[in-house]
Amino acid sequence: MKQRVIDLDNLLYEDAKKEFNLSSMTGFGIDGSDLEKQLDFEQVRGVFESNSVVSAIRDHIKTKSALD
Repeated sequence: MKQRVIDLDNLLYEDAKKEFNLSSMTGFGIDGSDLEKQLDFEQVRGVFESNSVVSAIRDHIKTKSALD
């Protein structure tokens, strides 16, 4: 059961990554370079590594993994 929860959390984590990739940045920095698009995106949505949902998923994986 524990492994199923961890597997589900890993799926959520991988899905969250998709929300922060370059193709998801459509509409950000529209008339600029990829770097400008990324900076504009980060100003609005933040950075993947410090996103509160991503952090919660990582913490949950760590907590569940530590259970015996």
